[in-house]
Amino acid sequence: MNVPPSMPPYFQWIIDKRLAICAHPYHASHIRYLLEQRIQTVISINDSHSSGMPNHTRGELRVHNIYIPDGAAPSMEQCQQFVRSMDIARQRGEGVVVECTRGKGATGVLVGCYLLAIWQAPPDYVVNHLRLIRPITLETTAQEQQIIDFHKAIAPSQRHFYNDVNEPDSWDIDTSYLKTTPLATTNQLSLA
Repeated sequence: MNVPPSMPPYFQWIIDKRLAICAHPYHASHIRYLLEQRIQTVISINDSHSSGMPNHTRGELRVHNIYIPDGAAPSMEQCQQFVRSMDIARQRGEGVVVECTRGKGATGVLVGCYLLAIWQAPPDYVVNHLRLIRPITLETTAQEQQIIDFHKAIAPSQRHFYNDVNEPDSWDIDTSYLKTTPLATTNQLSLA
């Protein structure tokens, strides 16, 4: 029987055609959708009580299981392994989906660490970006801290795009309004 593709729950591209997040793709139609999107590698995050993707749904996908307790942050070693897995998938021209029960928490940490590695950006920029595009991504301060710690671990080997910026006026955009526009007061913000 030919099953039409359907998007897995909470599916979202983080980097178009390269990196996505979703909840467990438990149905054959979800796998068909992933394959149509050229996703061939699944990073499956499970706590010790779950078995991850059911075997009958794996099909043609490469599934890598990572065990992280619910609500916890991945270890430094798990973050580094994820970045290596992403590099391998990129070299193969494959997309990757990171999936867990709800597609947030530890999933967001792994994605944040990868964005740190490829963007060479400060951790607050990556955390804010993740919160902007997927507000549910990070659940705990320990998860945010892991992104900061990963940045500290890889920072010595990278030249960051913000090193040469000392003042906002040195940016290529007009920031003169920063010196003339008064900031909103707490009272004004509460009325908005």
